Amino acid sequence: MTLRGKITSTFLAAIVLANTACGRETIHGGSSPPTTVVPPSARKQSWVERGIGLLRANRCDDLRAFLQSIPKSEVSEEWYELRALGEGTCWSRSHLESDKHAAFSTIEEGINRYPQSALLIADKGALLEMFGDAVGAQSFYERAAQVATENLRRNPQSRNDRYVLRRLGKQLPPLSATPLDTTGTTSSVDLTDARPAWQQRAWQLLAADNCKAAVDYLNANPRPESVWYAMYSQADLLCWQEGLGDHFKQHALAILDIGLQLRPSSPRLLKSKAEYYQLVGDGVSAAHFRELARDRAKTAMSTPNDPAKAEAEEVLNELRLKDNSKQ
Repeated sequence: MTLRGKITSTFLAAIVLANTACGRETIHGGSSPPTTVVPPSARKQSWVERGIGLLRANRCDDLRAFLQSIPKSEVSEEWYELRALGEGTCWSRSHLESDKHAAFSTIEEGINRYPQSALLIADKGALLEMFGDAVGAQSFYERAAQVATENLRRNPQSRNDRYVLRRLGKQLPPLSATPLDTTGTTSSVDLTDARPAWQQRAWQLLAADNCKAAVDYLNANPRPESVWYAMYSQADLLCWQEGLGDHFKQHALAILDIGLQLRPSSPRLLKSKAEYYQLVGDGVSAAHFRELARDRAKTAMSTPNDPAKAEAEEVLNELRLKDNSKQ
């Protein structure tokens, strides 16, 4: 998959992973309390992981055929997620209206069936962003955050809803053992957009395939965070893929090295360096930095009060998704 494909699908595929890494925790239905269910069966877990593998491999036609073979009795939120993302992947190659229509109709059907699924609502936002409608995408991201927050009031332990809020850059409510009181009309949890404006703008430019504008914007707005260096490198690589010159490829690596000088143990920057080498065809170096990223992320997760813990959790989720795709 090209870097462009990765940018438009990473958020989506990571959401699918949130459902499969530890099994689905709850099913929310309307205003009824969440119903606890057992983890997916071995067969269901197997086909979901297989679908993720096909999605990550950019094999949209194979994914479409594979999902059509799943019995109707096993169709679930994961099925709708994978089907919609697969159709979106097909569209990214064909730009056929039929593929776009299939992606939207699938996600709409899923949302109608699972109206309290913040995951599916966030998926629709990401599809809109993939298709170039950043304004429309934002409205669905906000709706997904609202639904996830409502779900967490009923079940504060819901891993899926907490994951959606984290991926959307929202402030998470406290993790408590008992549901919050939802009888009042005033929200007890106020969400704030934790993503800085510069990061939102840079992602909009990247999602719109406007690599040169993204490079110019990031260059004019330097930041000390790891994500700034990672996004700058991605923008450079997109420009290189567009044939705008090898100097973009060279700078994509140089900017990561500068970031690692300042943050030598950043899991995000180590993983970004692995992705750089994978894209330019150096599989040995890619594997080396991927394992460095994994080791650093595990260290951060096991160290109390490590400031890189949130970054580390995201990196480990993304690496687990890649591992699943190889099975």
